[in-house]
Amino acid sequence: MTEGTLVKALQTWQRYLLPKEFVIHSDHEALKHLRRQGKLNKSHAKWVEFLEQFPYVIRHKQGKLNVMVVALSRRHALIAMLETKMLGLNFIKELYENKDLDFAIHDGFLIKGERLCVPIGSIWQLLVKEAHEGGLVGHFGDLKTLEILNEHFYWPYMRKDVHNICERCLICKLAYLISCHKSDDASHVANFFFKNMVRLHGLPRTIVLDRDTKFLGHFWRSLWSRFGTKLLFSTNSHPQMDGQIEVVNRTLGKLLR
Repeated sequence: MTEGTLVKALQTWQRYLLPKEFVIHSDHEALKHLRRQGKLNKSHAKWVEFLEQFPYVIRHKQGKLNVMVVALSRRHALIAMLETKMLGLNFIKELYENKDLDFAIHDGFLIKGERLCVPIGSIWQLLVKEAHEGGLVGHFGDLKTLEILNEHFYWPYMRKDVHNICERCLICKLAYLISCHKSDDASHVANFFFKNMVRLHGLPRTIVLDRDTKFLGHFWRSLWSRFGTKLLFSTNSHPQMDGQIEVVNRTLGKLLR
């Protein structure tokens, strides 16, 4: 992890990191001395100024011990290229137990059609999670996730494994996408909410809302007041209050473009 990578990561996750102290594990030992550097060029000075707002501690961790980073670096979009000289794939050759005659061997890799065979108990869980929730996709269902994986990979019971991981995805369970219209008033929104949320999970203690006029009106406020539900409205000065909603909206925007 370089200084630029660290700054980019903190810019992305700062709403979750501030104001609590956190630990940064990096195989780049020079980062430990980032705050104690003497002369800085213009770009480094900006980085240090930005980093000063975070109460972080940097701990050096050798690359071979940083298992999570090694795993995350093997993104399915890169593995799918099946380049024979890619780092991280050679160990698959040693994991094949049976090489069926119906399958082809290409440079030591077992291939079924045009798909790479992944040995059971190796990296299939990482591949499923990457295809389901990686940076290039947006928490599709098990069928769409399976379709993405089927383009490049094969292993036994693939459909079952994909279904089980997608079924346990907590992020998918948090977001309910309900079809509605911009012209719907507060009564229509309340009807959608009761049918799709209250019916399944009961009455909420609090609801976080933006400052749309339909949520600021008398009907909406009096409705939830009767049920004892507290309404919390986001403000321009504290956008992180409804940060989870913004994350979902941003993901949907990427998928629709």
